[in-house]
Amino acid sequence: MRNPGSRRRLVSRTPIRICLLVLLLAATVSATFVITKHRIFPYAYLNRAELGMRSMLSAMLPSRYDSSSSGRFASNLFDLSYASIDVPVERVGAGGGLTSVENDLLLLTHEGGMYLVDADNVTRTAISAPPNGFEQYVEFANQTTFEHRFDFFRYNDILYYAEGDEKGLLISLTEWLDESKCYVTTVAQLGLPTTFNSILEVAATMDDWRIVYRTHPCLPLKARFRAIEGHMAGGRLAYYGDSHAILSSGDYSWDGFYAPEIVAQSDNTDYGKILDIDIDAGTARAISKGHRNPQGIYVSPDGAIWSTEQGPRGGDELNRIVEGGNFGWPLETYGTAYNKSPHPTAQHYGRHTQFLPPTYAWVPSVGLSNLTGVNGFHPSWDGDLLAASLAGGSLFRLRLTDDRVVLAEPIRVGERIRYVHQHTDGRIVLWTDSHKILFLSIDTRAPRSVIDDILNIESDLKADERAAVVSAIDQCSECHSFDAIDHERAPGLGSVFGQRIGSTDYRGYSGAMTNVAETWSEARLIRFLEDPQAVVPGTSMPSPAIDDERVRVELVAILKALALGEEFRAAERE
Repeated sequence: MRNPGSRRRLVSRTPIRICLLVLLLAATVSATFVITKHRIFPYAYLNRAELGMRSMLSAMLPSRYDSSSSGRFASNLFDLSYASIDVPVERVGAGGGLTSVENDLLLLTHEGGMYLVDADNVTRTAISAPPNGFEQYVEFANQTTFEHRFDFFRYNDILYYAEGDEKGLLISLTEWLDESKCYVTTVAQLGLPTTFNSILEVAATMDDWRIVYRTHPCLPLKARFRAIEGHMAGGRLAYYGDSHAILSSGDYSWDGFYAPEIVAQSDNTDYGKILDIDIDAGTARAISKGHRNPQGIYVSPDGAIWSTEQGPRGGDELNRIVEGGNFGWPLETYGTAYNKSPHPTAQHYGRHTQFLPPTYAWVPSVGLSNLTGVNGFHPSWDGDLLAASLAGGSLFRLRLTDDRVVLAEPIRVGERIRYVHQHTDGRIVLWTDSHKILFLSIDTRAPRSVIDDILNIESDLKADERAAVVSAIDQCSECHSFDAIDHERAPGLGSVFGQRIGSTDYRGYSGAMTNVAETWSEARLIRFLEDPQAVVPGTSMPSPAIDDERVRVELVAILKALALGEEFRAAERE
């Protein structure tokens, strides 16, 4: 028989054991922090073990990968539907790019993996990327006391080009030159067969790539902040014709503050420049200078060169690149230092007065990434630019008139968008930092179409009653969208039925709405349309003044149909 005191002893020891476990975990975390922060023994061994484990996991990854989903986004002129698919990666990080190889969509990841992607499958190609010296860099970095971010060291972009019988791929990457213990931005080229049915028919080793150009000079590790600011490489590519490509070359934070020299203003460096690369000759010349981190480059059909550029805190830019232009970084910027003080190298606080100003600037910053033009997606978008953003989690549709931005529409995606590309089939494709590919198309089943079907086909309303319901819908639409995802001006009504009151993503709810724990039932919605204060006392919602009971009932039936979807409507019809 158990001693009655044994349970008391067990209970009394439990907190002690928990405390010991917490102390052990804290000691482990602290030791790991010290080891990784100061790179003392056994940091190098841990890193080699990590790289070995990643290599092993890479070998175990399947050649085909399928994890997909779908959904919708709201834009001003029409709604967008998307199908997404996950892409497997081997190490932490983000970067890379997309290009269309004839009818194939080819993805380059930050670590150099190349995949054929469609809405249903991700298939590893037989093409190996050119070497970037990553392992050698990590090995050397482990012997230094500098701050390193290995996830920022990456492949930056990929570009397919075809001119006459010549076809090829270009890749830009940050490359570690181990013999010199320094780094550059490198452009490499792979010739492709003149005829092939799919990129899956092409095989290439890392040695099959030809180095077209390496930026100069080769930059040493920085003692201030991070040793290599790989995320400041720019590195975007666009084909310019006649075997020439445009490369956006970032300054790697060699800006006179995070590093002792200002490279973007120097004519003796390739950094902080927009470069014209001669693919055949392997030479480059600077088109413009004074750039920080140009993450996007696009050549329009008329030959104009456009670039998106990340500023510091504030001051992301869209620039129309002109021959010989100086865009001022880091002597002029609309941004500030990250501590909100004037940028230490800026000559004019918050102004562009001496150098070329941007065509358009984002303040605060949205973390602009790359840029593309749109043609053949929808007539209302033809000729517009699409700029992707990271921190903003949005696409920005830019309408240009006489090289002036007359509108910049944010389209909320909710992901850090690394790359936006229009595929040869017309679809808009996004590559996100969560390693998803999103295929965007126009949503032909917009809420208003569903409402029209309900009113015209599925309803037994008389003509005058139908007209009264349409009038009420138009009245509601002055503030509210009937979309389930558009909560910009007011709560979207497309999914409220059955949900808790005040629970959409709308940010302007009154406290009265968010404090109600009830859900939107049919009876509650009908009553709310008659008298909002009776249902949610203190709400800021004005009375919609819908006096006709039949109109209120029909409106709620529409909200129910929108929220529950086509299956519910089909069941109702039966």
